[in-house]
Amino acid sequence: MPIPDYAEQALRRHAAAIARAMAQDGDDGDLHIEMLKSGRTSTVLKVDHGARSAIAKVFGPDRMAWDAYVRERGALDWLPADMVPGLLLVAEAQRLLLMSFIDGDCLDVALNGDTLIRHAEFLGQWFGRLSDISPTRPAAGNWHDYVMNYDEGFDRQALGEYAPILRARAVGTLTLAHNDNAMDNFILGRDRRLYGVDFSQCRMKPLGWDLITAAQALFRRFPGDLPLIAGSLVRGYALGSRKDLPGPDFAEVVTLLVLAGPAPADQGAG
Repeated sequence: MPIPDYAEQALRRHAAAIARAMAQDGDDGDLHIEMLKSGRTSTVLKVDHGARSAIAKVFGPDRMAWDAYVRERGALDWLPADMVPGLLLVAEAQRLLLMSFIDGDCLDVALNGDTLIRHAEFLGQWFGRLSDISPTRPAAGNWHDYVMNYDEGFDRQALGEYAPILRARAVGTLTLAHNDNAMDNFILGRDRRLYGVDFSQCRMKPLGWDLITAAQALFRRFPGDLPLIAGSLVRGYALGSRKDLPGPDFAEVVTLLVLAGPAPADQGAG
């Protein structure tokens, strides 16, 4: 797949600055570029220069891509370096972000039946840390009414069956959520830390939203282990955050909203 024109132009224009940002003692030679993926709003590339690697993310020219760029840059600007890749270079005019390369494995590769509990708890801790440092604002309403506002992704009949429980659970607080919890958006580093990547969809969502969408992603891989998944994510969150989840036994909310979502076989990977 060829590199889109907007991304190639940005890389060419800033090649020298990228090389300087990546330079270490003894580094020289050309940049080596490998495209990793390209989507609706951005293109992600691996950049090698000498002994060092980095990730370049270039956003497209339209308004949707600009909004995604603003969200991503904003998150990387203020989140701590032990949670996300570090920013090495920002070229706003070309909507280019150069980020440190995290040496490790994507969570979707590391996950298996033996590691599910451990990694789900670790992921819950990451969300707990994110919640602790994210802005918040109060919100009215309950979980049933909140998800009913979504045009797709939830089964209205199932939500009707679960309505008495979900209506009894107040949303309470909105906080900044990662909101794109495919397992390939999390990297287990060789330093044994968990890093989140791709913040282009981050939004203000109800406290606990990331646990629900992460559980949906895990449910696709392990459809027979939903109670284990929900319990592990919530347990990890409690270890990582000083903010209590809304109401008792939030794992029940996670479980019901995953069951009210699309069936695992009907969902796309990641």
